[in-house]
Amino acid sequence: MRSRPFALGAVLLVTVLACQTYDFLPVEPLSISQEESSTPIVIKKFKPNVMVLVDKSGSMDQPVDSSLPGCTQAGTICGTGASAKSNPCNTNVCPTRWSELNLALDPFLQAQAQTVRFGLSFFPEPVPQAEQPNCVPTSAARVDLPADPQDDSPATLSALSAAARSALASVKSQNPPGPIGTGGATPTGPSLAFFTDYAPLLDPLRLDLVLLLTDGLPNCNGSIPAESCVCTATADRCPPQSSVSYDCLDKDRTVQAVQDLAARGVHVVVIGFGDETRASTDGGAQAPIVLQEMALAGAYPRFCPGPQHDQPCGPANPCQGGVCLRQYHQAQDSRELGAALAEISASLDREPCLRAITPAPTSEDLILLTLNGTKYGPGPDTWHYVPPADGGPAIRFLGSLCAAIEASTAQNPVKLDLRILRVL
Repeated sequence: MRSRPFALGAVLLVTVLACQTYDFLPVEPLSISQEESSTPIVIKKFKPNVMVLVDKSGSMDQPVDSSLPGCTQAGTICGTGASAKSNPCNTNVCPTRWSELNLALDPFLQAQAQTVRFGLSFFPEPVPQAEQPNCVPTSAARVDLPADPQDDSPATLSALSAAARSALASVKSQNPPGPIGTGGATPTGPSLAFFTDYAPLLDPLRLDLVLLLTDGLPNCNGSIPAESCVCTATADRCPPQSSVSYDCLDKDRTVQAVQDLAARGVHVVVIGFGDETRASTDGGAQAPIVLQEMALAGAYPRFCPGPQHDQPCGPANPCQGGVCLRQYHQAQDSRELGAALAEISASLDREPCLRAITPAPTSEDLILLTLNGTKYGPGPDTWHYVPPADGGPAIRFLGSLCAAIEASTAQNPVKLDLRILRVL
């Protein structure tokens, strides 16, 4: 895609008649950017690639409901504080985020064994660094996607599902932080960035998707200035009390990592798990803001349910313009997480008539669209623009144009040409 900024100047013609005078205000030149792209659209007939990226930071050991009687031991809530590993929760009476995640994610991996090519990864990685303890991001997948781009065999798909389930089950809260134990901080941004150049996930003939499960706020960015720090931990671990800023909120780098993946055709679906991921009523919580920005950047819009895509997406998540107001999935326990995973499963066979675009145009009138050499304007039988506030920027194809796209194949692709104008 190439950008060609240019300026539209104003031409003034001044005429003086008799004794009348006319004063004209100077007009600033109007700057416009034009983005052009040409893309062959191919219906992706192959099984989708789904890399499940799981947050196993220390906060995953916390109870999903700390008010339960079984969650308090000797006056202390289990799974919290510096002594969390010496005071683990008994998940029979006090389910934790990690135990509930396993309870929902394992059957999802099993149920989709013949429909999805699964990979699995964790963060933080097992080896801590002395200068930034427990902040090592994903540097390798625990379960790799197949290197063979043509391999959709039942044996391969079953083996991937089984390997992912085994790797997930091997990590336990009662184990010390490491390869088979939870613990550490939350290097979400660089963990996502690892997959930008992960070759098996860059398949143009498949849906390529990272499914991120996290319980909140990304951190681990030691370069954040003290004056910009929004602390994700106890205040004594953040500036100005501490010179180390690894517990500062790392929103910008994390959202940028999602945008970079989307630019390479890898969508990101975000599931927030736990109390911190719920939208706050006072606007003070940061996690819902961060997760929403990540989900919007992931270029995988979450559509409203119902035949007309006009039904609410759940409690406190109304439908707006055909897409859910809250684009990330939120779950408090295994039941809610299972429902989110079921919705995502259904979307993996998503209609092909929604295409993410970048950058966002200033308005729908500034999109020039050509399909197979014919120009089409927006309309009920052609297309309409989905703005960023509604889960875009994207174009939803309708009627005959959608039918043409659904009939495309690798041998007979549909060619989409776009010109997007933006007033700067």
